[in-house]
Amino acid sequence: MPLPQPGMFTGGRCQQINFNRLFPNLPATYFLVIRKQTPKKMVKVMSYKSSCIFTVLWLIITLHSIQLFAQPSRLGRTVITRETLQAYNLLRLSDLFLLFDDWHVSTVDGFDWMVSPAALSTFQRQNWTILIDEEKYELGAFDVKNINLLPVAPQMIDSVEVYTIPQLNYGEFGERGLIDIHTRKPARRLVAQARSSAGNETGDPGPLIFTDPAVKNVDRIGPDNSLGFAFSGQRWQLQLNWQDQSHYATDPRIEFRNPRATNRELRTELLAPSLRLALKTAWGAHQFSFNHTSSANLLSYQAGGAGPVFFKPLSREVYTNQSFTHAGLHGEMPLSAKQELIYRFRYTNVVMEKHPNSLNNVDFDWNMDRFYGNVENHYQSDRYSGRVGVGWERITAHTQYPLTLGSITNNKIYGSFRYSPSKGVSQTLAFQAVSNASSRAYKTSVLTEWKSSAANNYGVGITWSERLVEEDNSIWYWSEQGYGFLADLGIDYYFPTKFHQSKMFTLDILWEHRFSKQNKLCFSTFFRRFKNLYLEEQLFQYNPDDGDFSSPAILHTDKGGQVVGLKLKYEQQLSASLRQTILYYLQDDIAGEPIFRQVWNAIPVHKIKYTISFQPTPRFSVLGVLQYLSSTVWEEYLDPGLARETPYSGRIPESWVSDISLQKWFWGDRIRTGLLFRNVLGEKLIYHPMGARFDFQIYGTLEIRLGWLHK
Repeated sequence: MPLPQPGMFTGGRCQQINFNRLFPNLPATYFLVIRKQTPKKMVKVMSYKSSCIFTVLWLIITLHSIQLFAQPSRLGRTVITRETLQAYNLLRLSDLFLLFDDWHVSTVDGFDWMVSPAALSTFQRQNWTILIDEEKYELGAFDVKNINLLPVAPQMIDSVEVYTIPQLNYGEFGERGLIDIHTRKPARRLVAQARSSAGNETGDPGPLIFTDPAVKNVDRIGPDNSLGFAFSGQRWQLQLNWQDQSHYATDPRIEFRNPRATNRELRTELLAPSLRLALKTAWGAHQFSFNHTSSANLLSYQAGGAGPVFFKPLSREVYTNQSFTHAGLHGEMPLSAKQELIYRFRYTNVVMEKHPNSLNNVDFDWNMDRFYGNVENHYQSDRYSGRVGVGWERITAHTQYPLTLGSITNNKIYGSFRYSPSKGVSQTLAFQAVSNASSRAYKTSVLTEWKSSAANNYGVGITWSERLVEEDNSIWYWSEQGYGFLADLGIDYYFPTKFHQSKMFTLDILWEHRFSKQNKLCFSTFFRRFKNLYLEEQLFQYNPDDGDFSSPAILHTDKGGQVVGLKLKYEQQLSASLRQTILYYLQDDIAGEPIFRQVWNAIPVHKIKYTISFQPTPRFSVLGVLQYLSSTVWEEYLDPGLARETPYSGRIPESWVSDISLQKWFWGDRIRTGLLFRNVLGEKLIYHPMGARFDFQIYGTLEIRLGWLHK
């Protein structure tokens, strides 16, 4: 049924639609009167914006029993439980990426990671979506997106949902991958928990402790510390948390391009207080959250280090004060036994500015505010469920550079409908429309799940989505608006043509077969087709006189190509205490223009992963992981002089990496200790041509919980 369009309500004949015939479970009879147009008589008296507002109000208020959004589909979703996270002994939040089967990762310093989620994007664009307890967090800028800025320590996580098929969840269409972190909820009493983790790396010169600037290399990793208190009653919860993370980018390969930097200047320290208050009232459940993460000062405390951030167009570190502030309010208000109204409001502030240092005067000078509001209506019955919603976002950039367009307003309307046409079959239909003053984009998905028997599950996901350039928040878009940061750095860049909204079609087919309760086989294959992408091309050269790397940048617009892949995963419970998993993942570009295929060459084609876990007692476990990654080629670092005069090369060889993790509980599960041996085989592991070489590493973790948490 078409939604009201501009000019639809003037002139023409009338058509009546009886919704009781379409939805017999409705409590009353509703009629929609649409005045059909002829092109000659059409009078556009309604703007697109007013038409969208009218449509949403009409759907939410008048037809509050018909919603077109469903509960999240299980298709393309992987759930990582708290028990799995504890078994892996994560050092910090960014280690989550290493657990995602369908995601490839790259990092320069081991602290700030880039990801390519399920062949939905390359490392050039970091447009994946991150949520905490169904609330979106807008991280970073210019494709610098450090998940460690989030106010979540590993011991606070209850589970993680990872979506690898584009779909609509909690008002967000995650066409480039979506992560939803669910935190643990306190019991009805005081709960205190603390965590400390640290590590060391072998194989590099230098001592195992933090030293004065006279010593060139620091092997220490961390420490990362967190402390949290939770208070709760029958109808309220209050959580207060504090995090302090330290990282040293002092690997010899990083020091090579930062020869005058001291150990302290190559250090990043993040300070992150956060608060969360949840209330249950007669008007529903409501939650307020606030956090502020900073690598600079926090009240009277001075964070250590100069906060180096690797900036790809410059191909070196920029010393930066980063801060990330988030305030959110969302709630659910029941309207009836089957219906509720959901609202979400949030404010985000991202700052990247110069950190005083002795090395250079480079200054991002970037301050961005985001205001977002969203209202949706949810309905659920025995046969179907759904929602409709409307959202509004205002983005404002503050900088000393005069911008042609310093603020953006995005409006969106979305909806989806989930139903079961027959026994064992469910289908989810979803759409989203995003618009601003200059353009519009539409996103759709059809997800079908079929349980043919107790042993077999099938799934098919088909999606088509457009993405506005403004949604990317990239350095290239803002440079076109007058942000002169690249020009001040002497980076020449040009665009052959203007930006256009990108388009993507995806097809995913999944099959799951259970041989028995102890054995399961999962197979999936996918196809991706991209159009109107913008891809940057650079070829870095080394200047030995000043130690800098330079390259002009060409932004190739309107580029496209095709990617295919498959995943095969076998899980087996060998005994009550022993379990193994074997994974093979393949993805490769099969068609596209030369620049498209060059960019995808930086992502491994093959991944093999073997995992075995042994838990002889409830309070002790051992986990072993062996992973293979095929070689990659990074075209921008293939200049012969770069390999001849520096330790860097655009070709990263294949690697075999093995990890061993142990955990032990003490004192009635109040104390948990963990020990992680990473890269036990001593592989010279490199994720990025300009990145550190990761040798054998040892991590230790100590967690203390006083009180009781829901299990």
